[in-house]
Amino acid sequence: IVGWLVIIPMICLFGPDTWLYPADPGVTISQLYAAGGAAAIWSKYVKYIGAGAIATGGIISLIKSLPLIISTFRDSMKSMKGGSVKGTARTDRDLPMNFILIGIVAMVVIIWAVPAIPVNPLGALLIVIFGFFFATVSARMVGLIGSSNNPVSGMAIATLIISTLILKATGTTGTTGMIGSICIGSIICIVAAIAGDTSQDLKTGFIVGATPKLQQIG
Repeated sequence: IVGWLVIIPMICLFGPDTWLYPADPGVTISQLYAAGGAAAIWSKYVKYIGAGAIATGGIISLIKSLPLIISTFRDSMKSMKGGSVKGTARTDRDLPMNFILIGIVAMVVIIWAVPAIPVNPLGALLIVIFGFFFATVSARMVGLIGSSNNPVSGMAIATLIISTLILKATGTTGTTGMIGSICIGSIICIVAAIAGDTSQDLKTGFIVGATPKLQQIG
């Protein structure tokens, strides 16, 4: 409603004879509207505004979740060192943290080494960083609302925008940079989708009294 009834009319009203990024250079808003109507304005501008809104909402949600993330990570580190972890009931047992960390390192090496994924070590590191934050956002959204509200497309667009800027700033430009950004965005799509699915599985398992560790192995 905000996009179609407020933002698109405002763009057409206040900037008809101007060019705004990211539309094609020199193509004014009035020309864009004449060629494709409101849908063209949505495709060139509103879609990215929506992606920014989703990313911002996700970051705010992540900040709110930080105390839980920190406490969970602290308990995981205790289990890795062999210390006592609060809540060792069967329904509170998760995969050990050292197993998770080994998996993360192995995934970075695989993503970097596989020829079909043309990303450098920086790209692999970006995937881990984006994957951590967006998996948290995705799992939280799905856990609270449901799988239909998993904002995969918005997180993918946000990833593409940020990763493209970082890769360009570090000298990875042209076709190589574009392919690398698309690969990073594609993997983040998969991460977000699997995180949402896993959140639903663990939520169901909690209701029926399953063991999280066995679900995670599955």
